[in-house]
Order: sequence, then structure tokens, then C-alpha cells
Amino acid sequence: MENTFNVPCPEMMGINNVDEIKRLLTEATDSHGDISLQLASVTKIDTTAVQLLIALKQKLESQNNRLILSEPSENVLKVIGLLGVDKLLGLVD
Repeated sequence: MENTFNVPCPEMMGINNVDEIKRLLTEATDSHGDISLQLASVTKIDTTAVQLLIALKQKLESQNNRLILSEPSENVLKVIGLLGVDKLLGLVD
């Protein structure tokens, strides 16, 4: 993962800060290859943030890059699983 840019995520990822997260991720995708989101400290994530992750994954794939969800917290895994996008986001085979 030598061309991977690590992005620490805030504790809360949702509608209240999605614009800030989007700006950070857009800057990262514009200047780096693969993106690794550090999700261990995320205690709350909502549908808006998950939609942003899906859009980011699609953007990176169109650039032949990858989105890596690193160390997702239990809450992240639960929400992504409930929404049925765990396979889409690469969390299950």
C-alpha cells in the first residue's frame, strides 16, 4: 500500500458534518491514489455518510484506485450491514 493515503475519520459521520467530510475526501482523491479510511474511532455513522462512501468508492474505481475501509468499528459494520452495502463497500466477499 505504498501509494495509499490514510484519512482519519471523525467520531461522528453524518448529515451534520458530511460537507466537511466530503471536502476532505475530495481533496484526498484529487491528489492521491488509493484512499484508506481509518474507521476505528467512528461511533456513529448515518445513511448520508454511507452514501458518500459509496460515491467515493465509485469515483476512485473510475480512476483505477481503491477505497479501503480500515478497521471499521462495530457501529460502522452494523449500519453498513443493515443497509445491505457491505459487499459493495468491500467488507465481505
